Amino acid sequence: DSITESIMKIFPLVFDEDNKIAISYFPFRSYPVCINIQAFTSAFLIKYFKNNKNDVTKEFADKLMNFVIHSMNDNFSWYYSYPKSDHFLKKDLPDNYHTAFILDSLLDYYNETQNKEILEIYKSGLDYYQKNLFTNDFEYKWNSNSIFPIDIHGGANSIITFSKASILDKRYLDIASKILEWTINNMFNKKEKYFIYRKNRILNSTYRLIRWSDAWMCYAISEYLKYENKSK
Repeated sequence: DSITESIMKIFPLVFDEDNKIAISYFPFRSYPVCINIQAFTSAFLIKYFKNNKNDVTKEFADKLMNFVIHSMNDNFSWYYSYPKSDHFLKKDLPDNYHTAFILDSLLDYYNETQNKEILEIYKSGLDYYQKNLFTNDFEYKWNSNSIFPIDIHGGANSIITFSKASILDKRYLDIASKILEWTINNMFNKKEKYFIYRKNRILNSTYRLIRWSDAWMCYAISEYLKYENKSK
């Protein structure tokens, strides 16, 4: 209870209108509004509601999800932040792993609520994600207009995202498998047994990051194996 109360009380609202709310990234008012945080928090709170039946929590979760839908672009993509003019990543375009965070949260929210509208938005967003944020060789792009830098976090989260999506359509597990194969072949230091941080256009960032690289890839591989086992 204390965690959910902290979310709803300590983090100030930075958007509040027409049944839509967004919370600050920090326990003080800050901008721009980070969209994936709203999606993740909504999914977390709706899971809490399912077990505790706290109507205040459900209302908060629903309003956060309403904001996520409100901030969606016409092509079922999202920028990192809202509004677009405040977006600090390259060229104000949807990027890979923040899009994946949002999609995972939409699916989690749907699994708890069985909200068909959310499911259709999730499917359309996943289609955009697959077609615009990967190459034909299953390289994960930085954003919808640029491949580089190829960030290991994009690889890890895309494996997670497509593995989870396989509960709706098994073909997504094949996509996760191909991304995992590409990642091991191109982002794994086979001699020293770790995943590199980034491939850049000229010089690669080959150093080791435990949390950003190895931990997320271990999580990604475990999720892939879990859903692969479920598909049998």
